[in-house]
Amino acid sequence: MSTITCMSIAGAVKHVCTSKCTHRGCVPHSPRVEDPIERRSHVPRIVANPDDGHHHSSSSLTPTASPPLPLVNHHSVALKPRAATRVNAGRAALSVVAEEKKAICVLTGSAGVEGTVTFTQDGDGPTKVVASFSGLAEGKHGFHIHEFGDTTNGCMSTGPHFNPAGKKHGAPTDEERHAGDLGNVVATADGCEWEMEDSQIPLSGPNSIVGRAVVIHELEDDLGKGDNSEIGTQGKTSSTTGNAGARLACGVIGLTPQ
Repeated sequence: MSTITCMSIAGAVKHVCTSKCTHRGCVPHSPRVEDPIERRSHVPRIVANPDDGHHHSSSSLTPTASPPLPLVNHHSVALKPRAATRVNAGRAALSVVAEEKKAICVLTGSAGVEGTVTFTQDGDGPTKVVASFSGLAEGKHGFHIHEFGDTTNGCMSTGPHFNPAGKKHGAPTDEERHAGDLGNVVATADGCEWEMEDSQIPLSGPNSIVGRAVVIHELEDDLGKGDNSEIGTQGKTSSTTGNAGARLACGVIGLTPQ
């Protein structure tokens, strides 16, 4: 059997019939070429025509489920995941430069002693101290940072040595020491120039010395190794004052531009 077109009175009717079909004007019909992309899959439902005794295809078709069509890349290009873009590509590596801080203290007193002390610190490193004094008697003199930057009553209102850890007085190299214990400076007939470094006198943070006071004393500091038999600021109190005697000059520490 083949699919032909019968020219009936009612018009052209497409149906399946045998070679003995008596309809006039039967013309062979080429089967429709199925679209390979669409892949329409259906089976026509055959019904009987009571008028001519032949079986005709019903115009009502019952489709059947088709499998999902795979995606076709007509250009045969293999797709690859896109590489993540480096945000900092081509940029020079950033370097972190430690901030340098600087502070200064100008000391004055009633005994003709005066001086200048500068403090410099790179990042969180030790603080460098550079001191210059005039008017001091030759010899050693106690050199301390005191707790308060208050000079309303001269050097006496600067309070005790700066001691945030609550330790006993000692030398700058001792583990047991006040943070403000900077030992002694040495004066000669030509004056006094002094330099040192210390890690317990930062210029920032909770234990910063900025806003506190520098005091230069009359006598040598015994570094906590001397007589501690008397109580009081004017007594023998090696464990608190180092027996450094009177306060000759003082000043308040303040930050300065670089």
